[in-house]
Amino acid sequence: MTGNPSLVLQFTNSAELNYSRKLKKGSFIFGSFYRRINDETNRRGFLMKTILTKKVY
Repeated sequence: MTGNPSLVLQFTNSAELNYSRKLKKGSFIFGSFYRRINDETNRRGFLMKTILTKKVY
């Protein structure tokens, strides 16, 4: 199987921050995240002459 040579690499930068605290009757958890994707690559499928073909864009 050969890949698509014209694809550009996808780069992802992410950060995550979480805080958790034990309480007498359970716990408290808070979280947040940030994600930035450059040159996103997606997979798409389509029918062509009754053959299912997948392309990555």
